[in-house]
Amino acid sequence: MVAFLYDSSGFDGMPKYKMGRIEAVAAVKEGNKWIVVTNSGKMIEFLHKWKCSKRASLEKCILKLTKDLVENNFLGQQDANLMGMFLEDLKAMGFEFPDLVDENYVDPYAPSIDETSKSVNCRRVNLEFDLINPKEDEKPVLIVANNYPWKYGIGLIQRLYQPYFASIIFCGSWYPDQIEDEDNFTSTIHPVNYIHMNPAEMTRGYFGYHCLTLVKEMGLSNVEGYFFMADDTVFNLWQRIDYSRVHHLHGYLSELNCVFWDRENGLKAAKSIVESIKNNNDSKIIKAWKRFENGLTRYRYIKGNETAEDEMLKKRGKSISDFFYIPTSESDYYATLMRFFYEHEFFHELAVNAFLKSVNHQTSLVGWDSYLWREKRFLWDKLYSKDMVGMHPVKISMFRKPGKQRRK
Repeated sequence: MVAFLYDSSGFDGMPKYKMGRIEAVAAVKEGNKWIVVTNSGKMIEFLHKWKCSKRASLEKCILKLTKDLVENNFLGQQDANLMGMFLEDLKAMGFEFPDLVDENYVDPYAPSIDETSKSVNCRRVNLEFDLINPKEDEKPVLIVANNYPWKYGIGLIQRLYQPYFASIIFCGSWYPDQIEDEDNFTSTIHPVNYIHMNPAEMTRGYFGYHCLTLVKEMGLSNVEGYFFMADDTVFNLWQRIDYSRVHHLHGYLSELNCVFWDRENGLKAAKSIVESIKNNNDSKIIKAWKRFENGLTRYRYIKGNETAEDEMLKKRGKSISDFFYIPTSESDYYATLMRFFYEHEFFHELAVNAFLKSVNHQTSLVGWDSYLWREKRFLWDKLYSKDMVGMHPVKISMFRKPGKQRRK
């Protein structure tokens, strides 16, 4: 009998064997003793190269592998005899050997590798945390989203904010081979915590709000709340906000018929949401929608006999949302409602706007002036104030090359 170890714990009665991270160890059982094979590397190489005919059955492949292991002195003839008897016993019990799969086989339960589809049942993430005392005060998590695949700026964001949060989680299309570092002052600090949304899921930032939902659904503990921030937002984290309430830079804007509503992900998506809620039997969504409607009533966005469905179809309001905060107390509601919006491809500025109308939230004193438009974007260093909670946009790419841009 042969066993391959990938840790140092061993089987019952097997000698403990300390090993490197990428080295495998083989052990052969002789009688009641396990003997570590010193030429395990050769066995691994043999198994890696070994192939069986595509026309053979699984049973014949097992017998061939056993025979080849004997011929290469990795097993004894007695092992081969035992394997033959074992296979005969299986057949005597009625076992049917499954068909072999070829290289074209697609596992229907495997995670999607299609980076052009929103139908994702499993995604790449990396999360590494320091051990903390659970009795210590909770800390917020900072989620930094990029509308496009991440390339440069991760290290700069880490240096600015990482010491002040339980974790920074980068969200968006994450391809390690595309990450670029310029110098040691802005190079990426490892480990990096990230959650991958492919370009179709992110769609140039149309559904960036889904990042916070994905992080919430990880079930992290000891989290005070979740900051969502675009990668080109400056966050003055010394500014005091009420961590028990939702925070948004400017809140609800009552602009009628804004351009967002006329796009594919505006009114059309809202109609899809309204139609879906009529026949929805998911208790979590029904509960979230009820709270949504109660919130709209409480804050007087709907009156009398009006419903949440009516408000969704009025093409009313927007909220520019490159920075906002969700306390843990509101995170379940946010994640449920916003996932529902995401599944119907509701646009970022409209989805956050709808959520804000249903909750008690605070806004920044600077408010709308936190956002720079048109030519003002090039004057960010003159318009910036330490009294702001945040400012958008300040493009990180401007600081890539050493020089006067970094000294602004």
